[in-house]
Amino acid sequence: MDELNVLGGYSREKESQQRLVKFIDDNYDFLTRTIAQGLISGYKDEASWTRAFGDPVLKKDLPDGGQRWLYRSAKDKTYVYFDRKGQLMKWEKEPCPPLF
Repeated sequence: MDELNVLGGYSREKESQQRLVKFIDDNYDFLTRTIAQGLISGYKDEASWTRAFGDPVLKKDLPDGGQRWLYRSAKDKTYVYFDRKGQLMKWEKEPCPPLF
């Protein structure tokens, strides 16, 4: 019976991980569509970014007091730069290098 409980836990964990991956992918798809449509300038600060695109995969503090945020998928990644006041400075979209 213990083995069944463990297997059930793994199944629930896998489903939870799949939902999280879908949520991240959906947010990234929305971000890339927004860039392609030229609407990215409508998101001027950190709060508007997280409301629209969710939390970044990674945040990195920069020497000038700002931050660089990373959003990504398997194919490409987008870096978003905020100044020390949390205002959007710039963004960059780059392809991800191939794994093999």
